[in-house]
Amino acid sequence: MEGEYQIFISYAWESDTDKNNKNVLKFVELLERGLNSVSAKKIKCFTDKKDLIPGDDVTQVIMENLKNSQLMIPLISPPYFTSSWCQKEWAEFEKLKRGSNYKTILPIEYKSVTYDDGKYSVSDDLETEEQKNFFHKVNSRLRTKEREVKSILNNDDQSVELLDKICRRIYVRLKELANERIGEKGHNHYIICDDLENWQSKKFDFSKQIEASRKNRSYEDYNPVAVIYTGGTIGMVDENNETDDSKYKSGNIHEVIDQLPKLSNLEVDVHFYSYSSEKLLDSSNIASREWQFLAQLIESIYYHYQGFVILHGANTMSYTASALSFMFENLSKPVILTGAEIPLTDFVFTDADDNTLRAIVLAAPLSTQRIGEEIPEVCILFGKYLLRGNRTTKKKSLDKSDGFDSPNYPALGTIDNDKFNPVDGGVVTEMPGRAFKLGSYSLAAPVFILEIYPEMDLDIYKKLLIKDEQPNIRGLIIKSYGPGNVPDGNQDFIGLIEKLVAKGVIVLNITQCYMGEVVLQLFENNSIMFDKGVVNGGDMTTEAAYCKLKYLLGRYKNDLKKIRRELRRSIRGERSKSSFSAYFGNGDKILVQPSATLTTSAGTFPFNNCENVFLRFKNIKLSDKVLLDQKIEILIFADLPEVLEANSDELLEYRKSKKFIASFSRNLNLNNSINHNLNVGQKIYKYLSPEMTLQIIGFSSERKRKSLSFSIEKVEMVIFFQN
Repeated sequence: MEGEYQIFISYAWESDTDKNNKNVLKFVELLERGLNSVSAKKIKCFTDKKDLIPGDDVTQVIMENLKNSQLMIPLISPPYFTSSWCQKEWAEFEKLKRGSNYKTILPIEYKSVTYDDGKYSVSDDLETEEQKNFFHKVNSRLRTKEREVKSILNNDDQSVELLDKICRRIYVRLKELANERIGEKGHNHYIICDDLENWQSKKFDFSKQIEASRKNRSYEDYNPVAVIYTGGTIGMVDENNETDDSKYKSGNIHEVIDQLPKLSNLEVDVHFYSYSSEKLLDSSNIASREWQFLAQLIESIYYHYQGFVILHGANTMSYTASALSFMFENLSKPVILTGAEIPLTDFVFTDADDNTLRAIVLAAPLSTQRIGEEIPEVCILFGKYLLRGNRTTKKKSLDKSDGFDSPNYPALGTIDNDKFNPVDGGVVTEMPGRAFKLGSYSLAAPVFILEIYPEMDLDIYKKLLIKDEQPNIRGLIIKSYGPGNVPDGNQDFIGLIEKLVAKGVIVLNITQCYMGEVVLQLFENNSIMFDKGVVNGGDMTTEAAYCKLKYLLGRYKNDLKKIRRELRRSIRGERSKSSFSAYFGNGDKILVQPSATLTTSAGTFPFNNCENVFLRFKNIKLSDKVLLDQKIEILIFADLPEVLEANSDELLEYRKSKKFIASFSRNLNLNNSINHNLNVGQKIYKYLSPEMTLQIIGFSSERKRKSLSFSIEKVEMVIFFQN
């Protein structure tokens, strides 16, 4: 009946006078009491000293109870491994386990079997190879350590909490096993590959394994979800040691699944892939090689699954999410990265199980009947927030609920009471109209990140970035002050940037502030960077900027014009605004004598969702020496029907009309040319077109509006628009 779970508790009985026997029975009693305190119905446990009746056929009774039990809890101690009874019980339970899908073993280390350094101390004392093999097999599954058992037996301060932790984990596992036995849930998870590391070199095709798994599937109507385990805190397990300080190592995929008792409650089949069976990845070591590996793996199995979950360490999760977002073109399925701050093995405090199960649910929109709420993006799920991957950054070093943030873009949704609540307002990417593909682009191009700080020693960076007059890098990301400011008075710094740009290095400027964006056209200080060929990075995070630049350098090779163009626009939702430049004139110096009519020469460009327009006048110089050091006024009109004289009456009338865009006044002289930025905003929106014209007219403000002649090196119109 439901609730009448059977547990077989196995332990080695020492000499009748040994006080350890009393401690074993005391621990068993506490364990039974604790289990029944977390369960609504009584949990039945079998122990030989308590439940064997004198005169019974011991073998028959033990084997019958083994058969009827769903869970075996061996209390591990050195004598356990030399006991023929214990070995026989374990072996019989393993046979039964192989014959059904609702039995499991959860060992508890009752008495120390390891040294502090993790080497086995019992192994040397075991006589037969069979005993040694049995020892290693049992120890590889240990979950509860001797120090926790001692705390419980000694009524230490943490004893109640530790006992509760152990009993709750056992209870959850029992509940899952009972559900499987009575048919409420099927076996919905399957390991396709537990050693991916060399699958490419072996040209391994997973289609056969995926097809073979169909006979084990519980939910045939929809494709499964693929879970790719790379490593990280989420899968850490406690090493075999008896010190007070926990030592963790990467657990294998089998150990991870063992710690997800609620997995079978999900109404979707889950296929697991693991990077390695032994040597998993610390996220601090994950870089471009691993990004390409993951992207190619997902491409190879893309059409077998409705979504993908990547179990990943937190340190570089935002980098991996950003890189994958750029590599995937026309993504139509969710790819969700998640991890944890506390391992799955910490049953009470862990965030790993919630993050993993929520990510699987979000990666299964078809199974969960969330049609219309599909998320065709690479995302990060951490705590209760689902975030666009290339908008995220690590916010706190250790925080279960608030570890990641999306500083310049809203969350895609939240999870409350295990229900996903998408954010209104169209923040999720729309479904693509084309087929998914993965570009085979290398991400190996060297990119350097340079954060500006006061009194920085440029000699260090010159040696790093340039060798024998040739750059060592292909891309440079400058993390500047505020909205893009740099020390423009430092000629060595400006000269270094000029030299790198001239040598074909792509230089991208992003803000070092946690929130906000770079506006290179806003202030004269940061406009210098813009004039030197530095690209405006907008509000991209460091992670997104780095991965996007490496992706574009791999895709477009030496086509610097295309790389700069793509950096300025949003290609995967990684920046809030895209920008486009249109140039006036024919590429030569513009002479205003005393007026000039200019036409754009950039071809078509986007007109919708314009948020702002800047006009950038570069190197304005007077032609008339008589007017040195006098203030002049420059007027800008759009699409005038004819060329006007600078002092005509029609000009005064047009200045009152909507065709008047802006004006500015400056002190100019022949020896000190100036640059000027104008935010022309909404006034120019209606005139935006590939053939629009500007008319520029200059006056002397101090000599009765005398018309002026001057030259401008370049007039550039920069259009910012919402994505």
